[in-house]
Amino acid sequence: MIRDARRAIGAPDNAPAVANAIISGMWQRIVEDADVHRLLMARGLNAEIRAFLTRHGQDGNEDARAIRAEQLSMWPTEAQQCVEQINRERVWVPSRNEFVELAPDAVAPNEIREAGEYLLQHGADCIRRGRLLVRLAEIGRGNMQ
Repeated sequence: MIRDARRAIGAPDNAPAVANAIISGMWQRIVEDADVHRLLMARGLNAEIRAFLTRHGQDGNEDARAIRAEQLSMWPTEAQQCVEQINRERVWVPSRNEFVELAPDAVAPNEIREAGEYLLQHGADCIRRGRLLVRLAEIGRGNMQ
């Protein structure tokens, strides 16, 4: 389905354009196959749900501010600044395979460490690829002129 959509449009590497081509050009095919429809809906909702679970307290309304203040008050004074700088209501804990509320009674110290190490590993991989891309650009600059 993705391959067909990419072939049909002028911008095959533009994700929103490919998504639009799939929805507009293949909608009937999608809704006729319940498994494909369910899979695409789940994948599409996943990003929105992840954002909501981790950043819900940032939406700026009074309820969100109250939730954030309550979350901070659960932590010892010396930990509150750290929690505030993490700036997430929930964190991904791989061993639980879920987002866990960043509150002392909801997540254990070893799970907090696990969540942090997961992010560090992910970040290190992004940095590694970024450095390789910069290096590739430098190599290409010398060879492409």
